[in-house]
Amino acid sequence: MNIYSSRFLLFFGLLTGLFVYAAGLPVPLMANAAKYAQVSREIIENNDWINLTIGGDSYDQKPPLLFWIGAAFFYLFGVSTIIYKI
Repeated sequence: MNIYSSRFLLFFGLLTGLFVYAAGLPVPLMANAAKYAQVSREIIENNDWINLTIGGDSYDQKPPLLFWIGAAFFYLFGVSTIIYKI
């Protein structure tokens, strides 16, 4: 296998993966994912990265790293469904 065919396979694989990932972006969030996005959004609104809330009530059912990552993306790029999915 020469270098050009391996580069083509790598490019084709990356392009296919990107296409499959992008095809899933318009799909609505499921109930749990929407709830997790809400917790991340409230971190930004309240500017409280330690005391996690959902609808004003305390939320401590999951480890906070997922919510912190979501909140960091919301902080950098704005609150939207597409940003949370990325």
